Amino acid sequence: MINLLKTKEATRARIIDGVKGIGSRSSKNDIVLFYYSGHGVKGPDNSKKSPDGLTKSFVAYDGQVDMSEVLRLLHSIKAFRVIVIIDA
Repeated sequence: MINLLKTKEATRARIIDGVKGIGSRSSKNDIVLFYYSGHGVKGPDNSKKSPDGLTKSFVAYDGQVDMSEVLRLLHSIKAFRVIVIIDA
């Protein structure tokens, strides 16, 4: 299954829901590919969790998506392999 979000479709909620949906539909025998091509931004990490003191985010149509949130969701997917490509 391919889930492509372009321009106005690539809202914060749809990106997060898309990753969650992949997780709910995949099984231990699947290979999942997450590919993000777009802008990325860095900002101060107020939580002090990042070693370099910066948060990294994807730019969605209606705001930003914290990269750590997306990676946490991808890490929880129960697939044989999860491949992540980020072109930001």
